[in-house]
Amino acid sequence: VKAQVPLAVAALGGPWSVMVDYSTTCRTCAGIGTVEPDRNPGCHVCMGEGSVKVGLRRQRQSCGFCDGRGEVLLAPCETCSGSGHVQDRRHVQVQVPSRMRDGAVLRVRGAGEEPVGGGIAGDVVVVTRIAPDPLLDVRGDDIVCQLPLLWSEAIGGCTRDVPSLSGPQRLRIPAGSWSGREIRIAGQGMPRRTGGRGDLRYLLLVDVPSALSDDDAVTLRSLESKIGAPAFARRAQFAALVAQRAEPVTQSGGDTAT
Repeated sequence: VKAQVPLAVAALGGPWSVMVDYSTTCRTCAGIGTVEPDRNPGCHVCMGEGSVKVGLRRQRQSCGFCDGRGEVLLAPCETCSGSGHVQDRRHVQVQVPSRMRDGAVLRVRGAGEEPVGGGIAGDVVVVTRIAPDPLLDVRGDDIVCQLPLLWSEAIGGCTRDVPSLSGPQRLRIPAGSWSGREIRIAGQGMPRRTGGRGDLRYLLLVDVPSALSDDDAVTLRSLESKIGAPAFARRAQFAALVAQRAEPVTQSGGDTAT
């Protein structure tokens, strides 16, 4: 059975339910393929034996005309169409280990199909894949979430509902946050093989509108002018460094002895 496991379950471990298809004996016909056996005549090819002799060595093989039944199925069971088996889908609970690797093979003993004629049931073997998470990205032992913010949220601060491996939680965004700032929560990342857990890192991204009207652009520039350049500390620092680099470099040297 192939199954996808969510990142949170694969990281922290725990039970996970997978759907398994079983082939079980038809209860309507008790597995014989018909509820009216008297209506099914004996096969005229194999003379009711279910097998025929073929080849120079006259080896026996299953009769192709009656599929080895020994009789022609004229009144098949409506439930199983004469096969004697029906497909049954069931949920099977799998115990996922913490920090499960992608492609791990998990086994549920005794949850498989029972042998024909009875006996001990086999196992269910699950080949797993870790389902990609659209919000959480694994980077080593850490989990990284890119968190978009509105201008007002970044400037004035806010509290946002954010995802984590343990479910939604509240995160306070400090006032004056900038795009690229990272808020780190220790011990909420991936379990380490040596013990403990990595960190959960929220990367703040100030969301910029993809398009502004001319009036909106004029309003924005007017607001920037009203606030004043000194309020934009990082831009002012960058401009100062650029201006410093543009200044001519003077070199001084001593006399050269001859």
